[in-house]
Amino acid sequence: VLTPVALDGGLVFGTGAGVHWATPLGASTLADYPFPARFATHDDRVFFYARVPRQGMPGAYDQYLAFTDGDSVSYIDALASDNGSSGKILSANGKLYFSDNAGRPQALVGSDGEYVVEAQSTDTYVYGMAAANGYLAYAGPNNQLWLRDPSGQLGSVGFSYVSNLTASGARIFFSGQTTESGGELWSTNGVTTSRLGDLMPGTASSSPGELPPAANGSLYFAATFPDVGQEVGVSNGTVAGTRLLADVAPGEAPSYPRGFVVSGSTLWFIATHPSYGTEVFTLDL
Repeated sequence: VLTPVALDGGLVFGTGAGVHWATPLGASTLADYPFPARFATHDDRVFFYARVPRQGMPGAYDQYLAFTDGDSVSYIDALASDNGSSGKILSANGKLYFSDNAGRPQALVGSDGEYVVEAQSTDTYVYGMAAANGYLAYAGPNNQLWLRDPSGQLGSVGFSYVSNLTASGARIFFSGQTTESGGELWSTNGVTTSRLGDLMPGTASSSPGELPPAANGSLYFAATFPDVGQEVGVSNGTVAGTRLLADVAPGEAPSYPRGFVVSGSTLWFIATHPSYGTEVFTLDL
């Protein structure tokens, strides 16, 4: 089963045989597009990448952006890409962002099944996308942070490397590397871009990663801290509120935390402990 997504009291999911719809009363096949990918909910529909058979060429496929309302499947006449981190589907700012077959960011605009595709950039194979506060952010040419504002203007902020973009409220968090501070946690609202402290002082890198969407007003992530190695960090979007949350593996040994999920007032994640091995851990928030 591939990436189940809830819709109208049921569940849309993919398999190697196609796209399916399940409710407590049973399941049905909506389309036989094999191995659909990157499911996302938008406009009361589920969107995904669909491999559509190429006419006159048995065994050949083209990949399109498709959607379902739980009754049938339609696809947008725009070739799409599921190429690694450039293949993300993202619902934000009242739009659905996706990547075309050259990895260029696109936006789907409209509603009720009537959609128009708007190009967001001519840059190919961008890496990672996040959107908030009317802005679209992505890592583009030369690994810079590129920002498209609500009016469509495109600008960039210089970094030697950008990765792990995720949105929370009106801000976008990411891992940004500079020659002055190494790789650290940054955030932007599209207008101002700032570093959230220097978790590994000087030019050393804390290399924040595993940045899931924030929950309860905080972002939980993995980063390297002095004297404890890679452990669990937390940020509320301020320098003072960006810090080590837990040293799971005592001392300098890293626990390599990952897979962060917040449920109520509990943080769930996977980590490695010298006594217990790799297990699921929880923290009360």
